[in-house]
Amino acid sequence: DENGNVTVTEEGGASSNSDSSKPSSTPWLGLRVKELPNVIREQLDIPKNEGLQIELVAKGSPAEKAGITVNDLLLALDGKSTSSSEEISNRMGKMKVGDIPMLTLMRKGKRIEVATKLERAPKKATHPKIPKSIIEAFGDNSLKSFQTNSTGKDLDSMLSNPELPESFKEQIREMKKMMERFQKDPMNGE
Repeated sequence: DENGNVTVTEEGGASSNSDSSKPSSTPWLGLRVKELPNVIREQLDIPKNEGLQIELVAKGSPAEKAGITVNDLLLALDGKSTSSSEEISNRMGKMKVGDIPMLTLMRKGKRIEVATKLERAPKKATHPKIPKSIIEAFGDNSLKSFQTNSTGKDLDSMLSNPELPESFKEQIREMKKMMERFQKDPMNGE
């Protein structure tokens, strides 16, 4: 979520535990990564099989406590190169709370090693005003910045963007219809 509360299940997939009141035993690092842009990869001579850009470090997370910052490059986890978020999730899914993985980072062109103690994952964030059917239909990530009291102007501006594929615009139109129904009748908007 927007606070970096990304968790992984024991199998390494995204957590969807519906009972968020139970304490989690899932290890948590508290960062979100994205694919490394080719221009950065080429300029820093980073091989294709390593490197992710850190785009979010959650406040109070093990990553923040270890001094990891936004725009650091994550090159390896426990000495093994990494180049995808799925790979990180799979490896994290095999770890336990209290484990201390070694992260190889690049910051300002220099490789550094950082050890961070994994903590218990925080409770999964919920969207109390957004119906579960909408979250399931469009995915948790698509709703990060959408507000249920939105006038729809943001969506309309996206629909008028000629660079967006028509298939994506159709999803936006459907999302807009669902949100309008929900805003009119929150109890029956699903």
